This record gives sequence, C-alpha cells and structure tokens, in this order.
Amino acid sequence: GSKENLSLDMSKEELANSSLVATIDTVNHRIVLFGKASFTQYINAMAMLKYVNQAPQPSSDERIISFTVNDGGVDSHPAFIHLQMPVSHSGTDFLYTSQGE
Repeated sequence: GSKENLSLDMSKEELANSSLVATIDTVNHRIVLFGKASFTQYINAMAMLKYVNQAPQPSSDERIISFTVNDGGVDSHPAFIHLQMPVSHSGTDFLYTSQGE
C-alpha cells in the first residue's frame, strides 16, 4: 500500500566505502544493488534492507520480499522473506529489519 516502503541504509562504513549503488523503484517496489563489490559487501547490504508499514490499520495479508542475484548474465533462483503483520498492530510503525539470514 501507499504507507509501505522498502529502504536500504548504505551508510555503514563497509558499504559506504564500496562501489555498490542502490536504486529505488517506488512504482514497482524494487531495490536494485549493483557495482563491483565483494560477496560479503553484497550480503551486508542485503542485511540492511528495511520494510516499514505506517498504515494505521495495515492489512494482515502476507508480504513477500524476494531476492534475486544476477552475475551479469544469469538470474539466480529467488530467495524469499515472508512477513505477516501482527494482528494486534497498534497503529505505530511496523518495522522489519533483516538479520542477514
């Protein structure tokens, strides 16, 4: 919905000093990471993904966040995170931060 968004905090020192670039497509709800960086830097960047829902009464429908990797030629199979909004949501921001899993 219009009160939901994904963000990526690239300010961590090891990410800020990399050549990773993040573009945010708010229409298609996508974040694209690209640039020359180590595998660890990409994993650290994906661990900084945040989902925020500021709706006063968010739908309890499941949200699915998918990750796809491309090595410059071929897309990987997607990996998924499934989010379920708490039924007792109090109207304050709901924030999910990945734990790098």
